[in-house]
Amino acid sequence: MLQKIDLAYTAGIIDGEGCISICKHSSPTSRYRYRYDLRVDVGMCEELIPMWLYMHFGGNLRNHKGRKPSHRPVYHWQIASKQAQHFLELILPYLKTKRPQAELAITFQKGKSVPRGTYTRKKFKPIVVLEAEGVLANKLKELHNGQQLESN
Repeated sequence: MLQKIDLAYTAGIIDGEGCISICKHSSPTSRYRYRYDLRVDVGMCEELIPMWLYMHFGGNLRNHKGRKPSHRPVYHWQIASKQAQHFLELILPYLKTKRPQAELAITFQKGKSVPRGTYTRKKFKPIVVLEAEGVLANKLKELHNGQQLESN
């Protein structure tokens, strides 16, 4: 069990080095050939912090070698979908700069939570739902670019 200080430290890592995003991916099994997924990731040249995140929160850990011999390797930790939602809910009280992004990401993922079997290969997700996911993805991009969200 992580202590509050560990969660606050983790929030600082996400505020400084992390990325919260809603990614659009091609999906051959989808009627509309694309889908949206929530992702949180951290990339650093030192392995210690990405490894610590992986050990405490799960997700993926991978190493990217530099394109040139002079480039240092980068260690990437990534967590996605429901696991990312849970992670963001844990650190949300401690986030400063990325709090609006985390709140939007949590809202996005909660909207994707439907009972298993609701959408299948024969029963597609309605285009309206997919478009709503796209709207949230665009709002998150606006936050990345430093724009304020408009109130509805």
